[in-house]
Amino acid sequence: MNNKLQQLHTSILLILGVNFLTSMVCGVGLQSKITTILVLGLISTGIVLFYTYVKPFKRRSYYYSIYVFWVVMLGVGWLLRGIVGAILFSVVSYPIFPDTTCYENQQWKVVEPFSGVMGACCNYQLKEKIGFFLEKNSAKFRVEAPILIKDVFLQTATSEYLVEYELPDGSRAVKKLTVQQAEYSQ
Repeated sequence: MNNKLQQLHTSILLILGVNFLTSMVCGVGLQSKITTILVLGLISTGIVLFYTYVKPFKRRSYYYSIYVFWVVMLGVGWLLRGIVGAILFSVVSYPIFPDTTCYENQQWKVVEPFSGVMGACCNYQLKEKIGFFLEKNSAKFRVEAPILIKDVFLQTATSEYLVEYELPDGSRAVKKLTVQQAEYSQ
């Protein structure tokens, strides 16, 4: 059983590593829900394998102890509260928090990336859905106040992304992003 669990853990780790590299280099990666499920699977298999290898103690326990330490730090950050707890909780919980989906249709998805408990407001990412499992980072944009996104268009004639949204006061606006502005960069 340990061998199969170890193979599962290694497979998930490889999938997440390839996903991280392709999303950084090409801007194409797995959807955030799938990535979150894989990360939770990686953490849970790491914790189970730590308790498997702790008695008798083996060198692999050092690697698997990272996952137990991560869960302990998450709990400490939650218990501390205040500014120190918020910072610790934000840093430790970053890998498992999925992006908040603000708008989604058949072709597009607009998300607000997780930026921590004390993160800045109103940063958004426009992602294009590719197939059932993949999404491509198309653009990043920032607005001055929280918005309610109504629709997303791609005008092929002018090569512009149009994001139609509603402001808190009820007025509507359109954010135009040219392809040059929308080039995704970290």
